[in-house]
Amino acid sequence: MLITDLVLRTYTRELNNGPKPTLKFGKAKALTESKSKIEIASKVSLNGNEANLNYRLANIKDRGWQFYDVLVEGVSMVSNYRKQFDEHFQRKSASDLIDLLKSKLKEA
Repeated sequence: MLITDLVLRTYTRELNNGPKPTLKFGKAKALTESKSKIEIASKVSLNGNEANLNYRLANIKDRGWQFYDVLVEGVSMVSNYRKQFDEHFQRKSASDLIDLLKSKLKEA
Protein backbone atom coordinates (compact mmCIF):
# COMPACT_ATOMS: atom_id res chain seq x y z
CA MET A 1 0.00 0.00 0.00
CA LEU A 2 1.28 3.41 -0.91
CA ILE A 3 0.29 5.12 2.31
CA THR A 4 1.86 2.39 4.48
CA ASP A 5 5.11 2.53 2.53
CA LEU A 6 5.19 6.32 2.70
CA VAL A 7 4.57 6.49 6.45
CA LEU A 8 7.16 3.80 7.22
CA ARG A 9 9.80 5.31 4.96
CA THR A 10 9.22 8.83 6.25
CA TYR A 11 9.45 7.92 9.93
CA THR A 12 12.31 5.43 9.66
CA ARG A 13 14.47 7.64 7.43
CA GLU A 14 15.14 9.92 10.38
CA LEU A 15 16.46 7.02 12.47
CA ASN A 16 19.05 5.67 10.02
CA ASN A 17 22.08 7.74 11.00
CA GLY A 18 21.29 9.18 14.37
CA PRO A 19 20.56 8.20 17.94
CA LYS A 20 17.88 5.60 18.44
CA PRO A 21 14.83 6.31 20.60
CA THR A 22 14.11 4.28 23.70
CA LEU A 23 10.63 2.83 24.16
CA LYS A 24 8.94 1.87 27.40
CA PHE A 25 5.73 -0.13 27.02
CA GLY A 26 2.89 -0.27 29.53
CA LYS A 27 0.34 -3.03 29.92
CA ALA A 28 -2.28 -3.71 27.27
CA LYS A 29 -5.74 -2.33 28.08
CA ALA A 30 -8.86 -3.82 26.51
CA LEU A 31 -10.94 -1.34 24.51
CA THR A 32 -13.86 -3.73 23.99
CA GLU A 33 -15.59 -6.26 26.21
CA SER A 34 -14.57 -9.06 23.86
CA LYS A 35 -10.94 -7.90 24.15
CA SER A 36 -10.69 -7.94 20.36
CA LYS A 37 -9.30 -4.39 20.47
CA ILE A 38 -6.55 -3.27 22.82
CA GLU A 39 -4.44 -0.21 23.47
CA ILE A 40 -0.83 -0.28 24.63
CA ALA A 41 0.45 2.91 26.22
CA SER A 42 4.13 3.69 25.80
CA LYS A 43 6.67 6.45 26.16
CA VAL A 44 9.36 7.18 23.60
CA SER A 45 12.46 9.16 24.51
CA LEU A 46 14.97 10.72 22.14
CA ASN A 47 17.60 13.37 22.84
CA GLY A 48 16.05 14.25 26.20
CA ASN A 49 12.55 14.67 24.74
CA GLU A 50 9.73 12.35 25.70
CA ALA A 51 6.38 11.66 24.01
CA ASN A 52 3.40 9.50 24.85
CA LEU A 53 2.38 6.97 22.21
CA ASN A 54 -0.65 4.71 22.39
CA TYR A 55 -0.74 1.81 19.96
CA ARG A 56 -4.19 0.48 19.06
CA LEU A 57 -4.50 -3.08 17.82
CA ALA A 58 -7.38 -5.28 16.70
CA ASN A 59 -7.45 -9.06 16.61
CA ILE A 60 -8.60 -9.71 13.05
CA LYS A 61 -9.97 -13.14 12.18
CA ASP A 62 -7.43 -15.30 10.32
CA ARG A 63 -4.82 -12.47 10.45
CA GLY A 64 -4.04 -12.06 14.14
CA TRP A 65 -3.24 -8.79 15.87
CA GLN A 66 -2.95 -5.78 13.54
CA PHE A 67 -2.17 -2.14 14.30
CA TYR A 68 -5.03 0.13 13.29
CA ASP A 69 -3.99 3.44 14.84
CA VAL A 70 -1.26 5.22 16.78
CA LEU A 71 -2.04 8.14 19.06
CA VAL A 72 0.80 10.61 19.51
CA GLU A 73 0.23 12.76 22.60
CA GLY A 74 -3.47 11.86 22.31
CA VAL A 75 -3.79 12.75 18.60
CA SER A 76 -4.85 9.93 16.28
CA MET A 77 -2.64 9.52 13.21
CA VAL A 78 -5.54 7.87 11.36
CA SER A 79 -7.88 10.79 12.07
CA ASN A 80 -5.16 13.25 11.10
CA TYR A 81 -4.54 11.53 7.75
CA ARG A 82 -8.27 11.07 7.15
CA LYS A 83 -8.81 14.81 7.60
CA GLN A 84 -6.05 15.54 5.09
CA PHE A 85 -7.55 13.08 2.60
CA ASP A 86 -11.04 14.56 3.07
CA GLU A 87 -9.65 18.02 2.28
CA HIS A 88 -7.89 16.59 -0.78
CA PHE A 89 -11.08 14.99 -2.14
CA GLN A 90 -12.98 18.26 -1.87
CA ARG A 91 -10.74 19.63 -4.65
CA LYS A 92 -9.13 16.68 -6.47
CA SER A 93 -9.66 13.09 -7.59
CA ALA A 94 -8.49 9.73 -6.24
CA SER A 95 -6.10 9.39 -9.16
CA ASP A 96 -4.52 12.75 -8.22
CA LEU A 97 -4.02 11.43 -4.68
CA ILE A 98 -2.38 8.23 -5.92
CA ASP A 99 -0.03 10.27 -8.13
CA LEU A 100 0.81 12.53 -5.17
CA LEU A 101 1.54 9.56 -2.89
CA LYS A 102 3.75 7.93 -5.55
CA SER A 103 5.77 11.13 -5.98
CA LYS A 104 6.18 11.55 -2.21
CA LEU A 105 7.29 7.91 -1.93
CA LYS A 106 10.03 8.56 -4.50
CA GLU A 107 11.19 11.60 -2.48
CA ALA A 108 11.19 9.78 0.88
